This record gives sequence, structure tokens and C-alpha cells, in this order.
Amino acid sequence: PLDAIERATVTAYHGGARALALADDVLVDGGTNSFRVSVSAGDGLATGMRVFGNPPHTRIYMLFEGETRRPLALMDWGVLNSVRVAAIAGLAARHLAPDNARTLGLIGSGWQAPTQVRMLKYVLPSLESIRVFSPTRANREGFASEMADSLGVDVTPVGSPEEAVRNMDVVDL
Repeated sequence: PLDAIERATVTAYHGGARALALADDVLVDGGTNSFRVSVSAGDGLATGMRVFGNPPHTRIYMLFEGETRRPLALMDWGVLNSVRVAAIAGLAARHLAPDNARTLGLIGSGWQAPTQVRMLKYVLPSLESIRVFSPTRANREGFASEMADSLGVDVTPVGSPEEAVRNMDVVDL
């Protein structure tokens, strides 16, 4: 799957992808309700459409086959978004991390962090140690325990952002 993300990213970089966006904002009770649709496509690539509304119950992704535009999937934004963000982190690490990176400094232990750390471990199989900072002590400690068990690496919760990133091979925010 990461190879497909890389092909799409390189295609977009070289101008081979097209994007279209539509936004509609409505003021309601002093706040803004927004509805945004964005479509990305490229020759031979799957086409993705994101429908992103506020309130959040309108957030979905749709995936279409590259040539025929036949619908392939209708996906929940909440699940897919963490995978989408993790894929970009993995792609960056694939090309920017030092060879045999062994340490990762992580800022944040929220709902996207587990997927990102799993992707980074996949891309960086030599990863042995993670230090994580999150403002809430219980969150960073719970995250560290869960990830250590899940990945089989040393995950240490730390008390400051600086402590999390100092002298690390890779930093993820």
C-alpha cells in the first residue's frame, strides 16, 4: 500500500494529477457549517473524493477505479484519516530517515499516533526505541504501554517535548 501512495505522490509532484475542490459555508447560530468536496485524480491512478463537512457526521472518503471510475469503496473518514496521515509519515521516513534508524521521538499520543507509529515501525524495521511526550501523563503512559506490547519495542513516556526529541534518529509530530 505504501508503494501506491508513493506512486500517487510522485505523479502529483510531476503534475500528473488533477484536483478539484468545492466549498460551501453557511453561518448558523453564530458559527459556520461548512461542506467541502475535494477530488484528486491522475491517469492510471485510483480517484479519491473526500466529502468533509462540519458537523463531522458528514465526513467520508470515496474511492474509484483509475480508468473506469467504477466505485470501489465508501469509507469512514475517522478510520481512514489516521491511515492517510500515517502513510505520508511512512513515505517521508522511507526517504528521509537515516539508514538503520533505531530511535523515534514522538510528540502526541492521540487517536492518530498508534497508526503513525505502526507505519514508522513498518518502514523502519530497525526501530528499537521510542520516546513519547503528550501533555496528559495518563495518555502518554497508556500509549507507551500499548505500543510497547503491540510493536515489541521499548516505548518510554517522557515529561517534555524536548526530552522526547533530543538525540533521536527520527522525530514524528
